[in-house]
This record gives sequence, structure tokens and C-alpha cells, in this order.
Amino acid sequence: MNIGRSYYTERRRLLNKSIIELLEEVSGTDLLFAIFLITALSVLVITQKEKLMKILNKWRNTKNEEESFHALVYELKNSIEKLSIEVKQNQQNRDKELLQYRDDSRKIRDEMYKVMNNQSQSISELKDTVLKIQEINSETKRAEIKEKIERIYRECTHEQKCTEMQFESLKDLIEQYEKHGGDNSFVHTTVQPEMYKWEIIKKL
Repeated sequence: MNIGRSYYTERRRLLNKSIIELLEEVSGTDLLFAIFLITALSVLVITQKEKLMKILNKWRNTKNEEESFHALVYELKNSIEKLSIEVKQNQQNRDKELLQYRDDSRKIRDEMYKVMNNQSQSISELKDTVLKIQEINSETKRAEIKEKIERIYRECTHEQKCTEMQFESLKDLIEQYEKHGGDNSFVHTTVQPEMYKWEIIKKL
């Protein structure tokens, strides 16, 4: 305890000694100048208090504006970063939607081609069926027409004579026979050449 008190006393003595030595080195002129300077500064502070307050307030406002500006810049920077992230996410979403759209379009196109192919096949089958029916009808019609041609031919060829009505009917029947695909040699090589050699009888 005595040691601590002795240390404190010694430091105080050295400090007092240093202040005394410092005062001994300062001249009277320097001391008076220092007192004058302190007094002038005090008077200046008192008399120019309003101006000093204005300057201080201006400095404070300027500092606040700078801080507000920096805060605004920081907030703007954060907003831009968030906006960039949102734009990137939106772009990624659009890319995903585009890929999904392309995939859906491809599936729809494939289904359309499939349906069209099936329809084409159905149309082709229907066409073949219609052609077969037409062919059957034509064969039936040709047989009927050929039978009529043969009947008129038998009626006229024996005497090599026919009426105008028989002659015109025979011409019409041969024309219909050809339209239905008839190419029978009997009709074209026998009936058609001979009919123009027959005598045409005009009945009143």
C-alpha cells in the first residue's frame, strides 16, 4: 500500500516539476500573447455566435445531405441488384416456358400428322371402295347396255334393215357402252360396222 502511494506521489512531483519547468521556459511576452489570443477567440465566439451557428448548421446539413445521398446511392444499388435478379429469373422462366411451348407444339404437330395420315389412309381406302363400287356399277351397266345392243342387232341383222328409232337407239347405246368402259370386240368390230350398211326404214 505504501509502495502504491509512493509511486503516485513521485509521478505528481514529476508532473508538477514539468509544468514548472515549462512555465520557466515561457517568456512574459508569449504568455501575454497566449492570453490575448484566448481572449480574442472567446470574444469572437461570443460576438459571432449566430454566424458560427449558421456555418455549423450548414456544415451539419451538408454532412446530412452527403449521408442521405450515400444512403440513396446504396439503396439504388440494392434496387438495381434486386431488379437484375428479377430480370434474370424472368428470363429463365421465359426460356422454360419457350421450351415447354416448343415441346407442346411438337407433340401437337405429331398428333396432327398422325391424324392426317390416318385420314389420308381412310380417304384412300374410301376412294378405293368408291372406285370398286363404280367399277361394279359400270360392269353391271355395260352388261345391260350390251344386252340391249345385242337384242337390236339380232332384230336388224337378219334382213339388214332397221327403223330410224332402232338405228338411233343403237348409236346411243354404243356411246353409253363406251362411256362405261366398254371395249367389247363384238360391239366395235361387228355391230358398229354393219349397222351403217343396213337399210333405214322410215315409218310414218
